[in-house]
Amino acid sequence: MYVNGISAGKKLTPSYRWDISKLCREGDNTILVEVANTPARDARKAFSPFGPEREVMEPAGMFGTIELLIK
Repeated sequence: MYVNGISAGKKLTPSYRWDISKLCREGDNTILVEVANTPARDARKAFSPFGPEREVMEPAGMFGTIELLIK
C-alpha cells in the first residue's frame, strides 16, 4: 500500500487494513495497492521434498470486497 508515493506497509495475512490518515494530505491523494500472489498460488499437485503429494488450498492471495473507509 502506497499513499502519495510513500509506503504504508505490507500485509501478508488478513486483516488487510491500514490507517493511512498520517500519509494523507488536504486535496487529492493517490492510493496504490499492489497485490502479488504467493508461489503457492502457482503450485500444483506435485512431489515435494517436504512430504507426499499435496494440493494447494484455494483461495490464495487477497480476495473479497475492497473498501476505502473515510472517517
